[in-house]
Amino acid sequence: MKVGAAGTGRARGTRLSTRVPAFQKVRGLRIGPAERAVAMFAALCAVGAIYLRMGPVLAADFPLNDGGLFYLMTEELRRAGYSLPAFTAYNAAGLPFAYPPLGFYLAGFTADLTGASVLDVVRVLPAVFSVLTIPAFYLLANDLLRSRAEAAVATAAFMFLPRTYLWFVMGGGLTRAPGFLFALLMLHQSYQLYTRREARFVVSTTVLGSLAVLSHLENAWFAVYSAVLLFLVYGRNRKSFVHSLLVMAGVLVLTAPWWATVLRQHGTWPFAAVAAGGGYDNFNLGTLKVFWFTQEPYMTLLSALGLLGVFVCLFEGKLLVPFWMLAMFFVNPRNPETVANVPLAMLVGISVVRLVVPGLCRAALDRHSGGDTHPAPEEGREIRERLFPSRGTALLAAGVCAYLAGYAFTGARRVARDTPVLPRSDRDAMRWAAAHTHPRSAFLVFAGNPSWFGLDPVSEWFPVLAGRASVATVQGYEWLPGRPFFTRQNRYKSLRECEGSDVSCLDRWGADGGARFNYVYLHTPDCCSLLSESLHRSPRYAKVYDAAGVAIFARKAPL
Repeated sequence: MKVGAAGTGRARGTRLSTRVPAFQKVRGLRIGPAERAVAMFAALCAVGAIYLRMGPVLAADFPLNDGGLFYLMTEELRRAGYSLPAFTAYNAAGLPFAYPPLGFYLAGFTADLTGASVLDVVRVLPAVFSVLTIPAFYLLANDLLRSRAEAAVATAAFMFLPRTYLWFVMGGGLTRAPGFLFALLMLHQSYQLYTRREARFVVSTTVLGSLAVLSHLENAWFAVYSAVLLFLVYGRNRKSFVHSLLVMAGVLVLTAPWWATVLRQHGTWPFAAVAAGGGYDNFNLGTLKVFWFTQEPYMTLLSALGLLGVFVCLFEGKLLVPFWMLAMFFVNPRNPETVANVPLAMLVGISVVRLVVPGLCRAALDRHSGGDTHPAPEEGREIRERLFPSRGTALLAAGVCAYLAGYAFTGARRVARDTPVLPRSDRDAMRWAAAHTHPRSAFLVFAGNPSWFGLDPVSEWFPVLAGRASVATVQGYEWLPGRPFFTRQNRYKSLRECEGSDVSCLDRWGADGGARFNYVYLHTPDCCSLLSESLHRSPRYAKVYDAAGVAIFARKAPL
């Protein structure tokens, strides 16, 4: 098997422009109308991508979707004088303060320097890091792909694939977004380290790898196994092996203030727990089998182009990018879909430049040759020289590009528009609960979401704004021993079944898991009409709050 970058001659010091005469001619041309049009189109794409990332964030008055746990940990870090606390008070669960803390430090320092509230920083800062991932991706794509044209098209796809930014602009992106950024930059420097074999890249790779580890462990793992793959393809020599050992040692040293503090405070059990219980019980291969992990809301056009790119790579025997994407679903079973969009975007660039555009040019060539698919050599050269300046071909290519960009932008905009923000009515209800219920009260929270690992800001923000325990919230429990993370996932799913039932379902749910609760919190616009009616009729529950689509019922007799 020939494992190499998708057409990458760069690993051996060659480029497409040195092998294809037509590209040699183009490199010597002055910037003309066509080049200016391409530059303008790229600039418009970049503006659109920034709008998709920053627009919903700036329009909201609260962090998108999640981030409650990280907001609280940032505030706790500030109150501790930026010394790592041993525990976080989130959900009164005794969760260790073991998360990689770089995002919390960045948010706290930003709030201190600017005078902004931590809540506003948690709202905006993730989107800023998400914007920075665009040039970082281009650097990596320019390394791994055959030409700058493929890298440019891949970057355009990366800009508009919802999965490449959606989870990074949310409040929880405070750790995810910088982790993703530093992972991409670390891989770019790893490629330089293994192909150029210069010691100076040891330093940059070490620093960026350390920043990735200190930001987000999942994205750090993405950087680790991807760097191993780059080593196997480009670095199979003694010098690169030594450089790799130096990078690993350097990362351990630079990240020691964090992991050594956690070990001193808690021992090894938080890391053992997150390694054993921070994922899912099975490999998530379903989305790979149908090649749908881009979260496109309309037809999966970019997925289809990526699949075409796989076939192009297979045909040319350049297997690095498709193998990289396949490996993600085996070595990163918890959440492979997000990072798999990185090689997918590159496959889109490969298919468009290597298959779609040549197909259009061939159609134009047939048109100019009068249907003769085998013109004389002299005539063929003349036709090819007139092919790209042809107005009809230019209009056709522009139309295809405009359609692809418009499709990608509108689809991404719809996904971004559907990202929820915790309603003000819920914020008011949670603050009421903080002021009018006992500090040790426990709540059952219903918000009409089928899965905790989705768009459920009510469940995540309730323990922060209300300061009360939510007995079904899942966030943070991956750091506790005994696999409570999986247990709470299953309990969350079973609790959702009570949304279409009566109060007896709540009693059974609490008795089965030994969960005591004093209040039931209903986000009534999205769920629970039958349950709400049953709570109103039950003599064992009393409504204590009802405003703007939120109802809170007190349980008169505890379990």
